[in-house]
Amino acid sequence: MEVEQTALPGIGLRHDFTTRAGRRVGVISHRTGRRDLVIYDQDDPDRACQTVKL
Repeated sequence: MEVEQTALPGIGLRHDFTTRAGRRVGVISHRTGRRDLVIYDQDDPDRACQTVKL
């Protein structure tokens, strides 16, 4: 599985990957220690359709 890491200035890091089923998913690691799970829209991979605080 390939994981892309993107720096989010002032926020932290985002790690994105694509599941076997073809869904794009990411985890945002905030500088505060908080983590969010992001599930991207299937039609627009740049748009989050759901976000869950972990």
